[in-house]
Amino acid sequence: MKNSCDNEDTIFEGGVLNVTVIDDIFYGVNTIGLVVEDEKADVTRVLFYTPNIRYLSVNDIAYGCRLSIVNPHLRVPMADGYCGLRVDNINSIIPHKELKNSNRCRFCGKENENIIECPRCPRMYCSQVCLNRDKKEMNHGFVCGG
Repeated sequence: MKNSCDNEDTIFEGGVLNVTVIDDIFYGVNTIGLVVEDEKADVTRVLFYTPNIRYLSVNDIAYGCRLSIVNPHLRVPMADGYCGLRVDNINSIIPHKELKNSNRCRFCGKENENIIECPRCPRMYCSQVCLNRDKKEMNHGFVCGG
């Protein structure tokens, strides 16, 4: 996916892109967006331009969820000048509920069974060190109000 951003718009007919959601959902005027990481650790945005997105549960596309995107459409550039994946058909998204990983640290991204929760919000961390670094380096207190 990484090198594809230098090319023109491409629909990968017959292709399937497996991704993990690595940030919170963001909302645009006519879109819902996700930041995802593919199997090669490339990171991009996925923007849903479909009125049927409400049929996907937020729990199916939340942080740590794994999805397959059928026939991914790489948009170069999007409205903001950057590339990303565009989804116009809700049927091209396959959530993998059994592969959901809620035990992923919000700071370092590592999967961990011994996860701790922020005392003020539902974000999870693998250690107090990561929680403290998120507060200091990424201004987590602004996000959760703490």
